[in-house]
Amino acid sequence: MAFVKDLWTKTVRTPDGKPQKVKTARHGKGKRWLAVWVDPDGNERSTAYDRKADAEPKIATMGADIARGDYIDPNAGKVLFGDLAERWPYRRPIDQDPVRVHPPPPRHAELRQAPGEEHQAVADPGVDQ
Repeated sequence: MAFVKDLWTKTVRTPDGKPQKVKTARHGKGKRWLAVWVDPDGNERSTAYDRKADAEPKIATMGADIARGDYIDPNAGKVLFGDLAERWPYRRPIDQDPVRVHPPPPRHAELRQAPGEEHQAVADPGVDQ
């Protein structure tokens, strides 16, 4: 679901039941048009624009991306790569089975083994023996 909302006016019903547009407290202040969409997780997202002509393509793009399954959260770029890389192996399912997840990355001691050599326990300097 996606729509464009006018932040400077709202529609109210007159005593005889007819709709009438009236100015809001924001009238003339800030951006006027709000592109609103609901992401795949059910959260309402929005972006403000000066012109309605700029807001309409945004909701069309977001709606199409959600329908295709290509939606990318606009705030996803604010996550640092290092933080994402640390969490990724633990959250990625194997064979579409949500119970099984990738094993944790190998410890530094295990990475010190040369290819073709028999595995030897190497002391990790950060761990007391």
